[in-house]
Amino acid sequence: MEPKEKHNLPEQLAENIIEALHVERGFWARLRRHFLAGLLVLTPLGVTLWVVSWLVNLVDGKTRHFLTRVLSQFGLDYSFTLFGHNYSVIPFGFGILIVFIGICFAGMITGNFIGNWFLKIIEAVIRRVPGVSWVYNAANQMSQAFFNRKTNLLESVVIVEYPRRGMFGIGFVTARDIPNPLQADGGKVNAVFIPTTPNPTSGFLLLIPHDECISTQMTVEEGMKVVISGGVVIPPLLKKPDSPVDPEDAA
Repeated sequence: MEPKEKHNLPEQLAENIIEALHVERGFWARLRRHFLAGLLVLTPLGVTLWVVSWLVNLVDGKTRHFLTRVLSQFGLDYSFTLFGHNYSVIPFGFGILIVFIGICFAGMITGNFIGNWFLKIIEAVIRRVPGVSWVYNAANQMSQAFFNRKTNLLESVVIVEYPRRGMFGIGFVTARDIPNPLQADGGKVNAVFIPTTPNPTSGFLLLIPHDECISTQMTVEEGMKVVISGGVVIPPLLKKPDSPVDPEDAA
């Protein structure tokens, strides 16, 4: 009696399941890729809109509250009733408009001789107040650095050996050719800001000799992207500079 032919049903089922799993895996991989791409696009936009909305509501709310208090002090009614609902005579966004006009007016006044003279008097008074003078000087230097077009807060991106030998970090040159206080022969150093990740507003300020700063092809914007992304975004980093020679290796 001839043996019965073996059924290949389990093998066929296994092949079908494997094929289905491959298809499903490919679908979920594409779905995950599209989801992550959407997050990369929408997250910066969402954060920007949230910050702008928060600032607008803060400034506009504070200004409108101040204006309503001023109107109430003069006995003026700052609201009216329409179809059973109370409305303010100061619409949303009016506070932002007032602040914008006030800033432009202050800039226009300080642009002439009398306004500049008056501003210097105010600055002289503020600088004589202990504690307040320090806050004003720090805020003044920051505003000059960020809003003065002639001032480059961060000049270039460099690679420095930090925090120890064999480890390197990304830094931003803030000043060049500073006299080295530890060398009497007139050596020069660069002021390099080493930001933290992912918050670049904090970090460390180092005075590093010029020949120990490795130049890069990155712009300041690209360098900030590297820091904020934690190294996920890495553009072409280094040129081909002459690396500083280690005295021990040279010996």
